[in-house]
Amino acid sequence: ERTDDGSYTVRLVEDWVPPIRISRRTVELLRRTDLDEPTRQMLRKKLQAADWLVKAVEQRRQTLLKVTQAIIEHQRPFLDLGPEHIQPLKMQQIAEQVGVHVTTVSRAVDEKWVQTPRGLFPLKRFFGGGKANEQTGEDVAYEVIKQKLLELVAQEDKANPLSDEELVARLNAAGYPVKRRTVTKYRKLLNIPSSRQRKDWSRAEVRAQATAQTEAPSVSPHSAVCAAPAGASSVPAPPAVSLGMPGVSLPSPFPSTGSAAEQHPGDSEDASRP
Repeated sequence: ERTDDGSYTVRLVEDWVPPIRISRRTVELLRRTDLDEPTRQMLRKKLQAADWLVKAVEQRRQTLLKVTQAIIEHQRPFLDLGPEHIQPLKMQQIAEQVGVHVTTVSRAVDEKWVQTPRGLFPLKRFFGGGKANEQTGEDVAYEVIKQKLLELVAQEDKANPLSDEELVARLNAAGYPVKRRTVTKYRKLLNIPSSRQRKDWSRAEVRAQATAQTEAPSVSPHSAVCAAPAGASSVPAPPAVSLGMPGVSLPSPFPSTGSAAEQHPGDSEDASRP
C-alpha cells in the first residue's frame, strides 16, 4: 500500500489463515499434581514441540514481511514508473540486508505473490540480473531488455517483420548489448513467433501489388507509335494485283515506280541477245 508521503508499506493478507495456538486443556492437564511422571514427560515434550511450531510460523511471517519490504524498497522505480524501470536485483542482496541466508530468501519468496499499484506479481518477478547500458553506463535488468523486445515487435511492420538479426541491431543501437542467441532465447520465453510466422501475408501481397503498379510505366493507347528501324526509308505499299477472283487481291511482285531496266539492268541485256 502507498502512504501519503509516497512510500510503500507491506502487510500480509492473513484473512484465510487460521490462528495457531496451544490447547489450554493440555496446559491445565500438565499442571495436575496426580499425573504420573511418564505422562508428564510426554506432555511436556508435546508442548515444547507445539511452542516451537508457533514461534517458527511467526518467525517465517516476520521474515516474509522483511524480505518483501526490502524488495519493494529496491524496486521503487518499478512501482512508480512501470515495469520497464525494474532494477537488477539478486537474492544475495536481500539476504544481506535482512540478515538471513540466501536460501531463506529463496524459500520465503517461493510461490508468493504481491498486490501492487501496478498489478499482481510473483515475488520472484522482482529478481534478476542485468547488463550495463552502453549509453548511460547504468545497469539494466534483463526484464527491461525483454520489455524493449516486446515493444520492437509490437511496433514492427507486419508486412515485413524484423528478423532476429534486425532485432539485435536495434537493441544494440538503443544501448542494450545483446547477442543473437539471447534475442532468440528471450523471444521464445515471451512466446513471440519467428519473423516468418509473424508476417501478415495479406498485407505483404497488397504492398507488392501497389509497388508493381507504381514501378510499371504508364502508356496511353492513343500515344502508342510503331517505330521503324534506324535508316529505313519510307516506301509506299505496292499496288494490289487482282487474281480474277472477286474480292481477292495480292500485292504486286513488281515495283510500282521506275522502269524494268532501272530496276533490273541485267534483264535488258539478256533480252537484246540472240
